Amino acid sequence: MFAHKKFLLFTGLLVLLALLNFLFRKKMHFAYADLLSYNSLYAVKEQFNITYLGRLKRDSILMRFSGENNSSQNDFQVFCGDKKIAETRAPDLRMRPFPTCNRYKIRVNNKDSFDIQIEMLNGEIFHGDTFPWFSLFQPIVRGRLRSTADWTWKEDWDPSAEDKGFAERILRDSMQIRQDQTAREKVIRIARYLLSRTVKKRGPPADIMPASPLAQWRYVLSGRSLLQCGNYARIFAYFSYKAGVPCRLIQCTTAPVDGLVNGDHVYNEVYLAEEGLWAYVDLMDANVFVRKNGRFLNMIDIQRLLRYDGPDPGFTALHYRDDSLVELPYREASVWGKDYFNPNNEFCFYYGNYSSITLSRTPWDKIVHFLYPKPYYALYSDNMDFPGFPFYIRLVTQFAFVAGLAVWLLWGGLQVFQICFRRQGK
Repeated sequence: MFAHKKFLLFTGLLVLLALLNFLFRKKMHFAYADLLSYNSLYAVKEQFNITYLGRLKRDSILMRFSGENNSSQNDFQVFCGDKKIAETRAPDLRMRPFPTCNRYKIRVNNKDSFDIQIEMLNGEIFHGDTFPWFSLFQPIVRGRLRSTADWTWKEDWDPSAEDKGFAERILRDSMQIRQDQTAREKVIRIARYLLSRTVKKRGPPADIMPASPLAQWRYVLSGRSLLQCGNYARIFAYFSYKAGVPCRLIQCTTAPVDGLVNGDHVYNEVYLAEEGLWAYVDLMDANVFVRKNGRFLNMIDIQRLLRYDGPDPGFTALHYRDDSLVELPYREASVWGKDYFNPNNEFCFYYGNYSSITLSRTPWDKIVHFLYPKPYYALYSDNMDFPGFPFYIRLVTQFAFVAGLAVWLLWGGLQVFQICFRRQGK
């Protein structure tokens, strides 16, 4: 009898655990999210990054690095102005600043370089427990970085041979994509072609619109459906992926306040390897790139610049107008930008496998989906304080429920076996 009561109590706890997990999975989108900083969103593993800057004994400093150009033995060259003052080969850089120099250029493996400024105090580098002033003109990136492959949008569908041939012909003949082109040139060619074929085809998509981006594009070309931002973003991401340009999907939205919302929109960012940065692309707004004084901007850069009213001739967009791409002031080129980039909005950066982990076709897919231990997307906002605990509570309750269910089945089976054994003994 006592064992039976314990089993019932355990069953009740298991039900409560299932309800708690259900609450976090269904009611809190934070439970699936990475909460990343600006640097974590825009720095990638492939880039050369400074991961640590600290003080050592004997008035020296230590720098550590990561990235494709980083190796177990790096060649460091340290310059004061145009004069080389040190050269060393080591995993990390250890250097002692000179009192006569406060601005350094450091070159790594004859490729990457960065500037650092060290202000002296009373002509000394360190004075007791007083630290010098550091000004490092490059972010120190801490934490686990994602690669471009982590972000690159991949559709979970298997195209037919006919579809593959159709896509290859578009890339080769219509877009004229070649492997020797830069990522910037490929993006412009893809965007120009897609925009040229959809000038009068924007609008609510048809109910029969298929799921795969290539099939959606064929529907639009045949006149069977219009397309909106989500279709644009996925179609553009598909062709970018086929052209070898990393491309991710971003959605901006806000929770309704008194029944009102600030805008809901889906667009892209592409990784320009030659520039070493993510650049904003929004075909629904007919803008291929946005720049500030010639520098490519990402979506957070744009959002922050839009907070300042007034003309800014250096803030421009490459906008599709009259069958050509023209450089226009961004506020003139963008119809909805100020609504989409409202400071009250939150921004969802989807990981590349989001489609595959959320699309459940079979019971096994549902099990894998349920047990998937990583975030599905990253959230960012200047105006919202996202709680980090829902993600971990979801994971803990999820795996605790699975383990508890296994114990419950074994325990219940054992009790049934004991009951049957007693009856046979009688």
